[in-house]
Amino acid sequence: MAIALTFEGNPFSPVTDFRAWYAFDPVKAAKCCSMYAALTPESSESTPSEQDEAREAAIDEICRENVTGYFKKYTE
Repeated sequence: MAIALTFEGNPFSPVTDFRAWYAFDPVKAAKCCSMYAALTPESSESTPSEQDEAREAAIDEICRENVTGYFKKYTE
């Protein structure tokens, strides 16, 4: 299962159709990507499983702190 961060109203998959997802609204997509990148630590010392857990934790944190409901957790 793939997990990603998306935003309200975007009908495209950020996992399988990233270009269309990003083109839907580049300003909102850029904000979504930058927020995700800021909270997702990348380390060559982490296992793939640990990296997946860190990514999901970052997405969960963004969604939890998102009082407007604008950002959404996307699973596929």
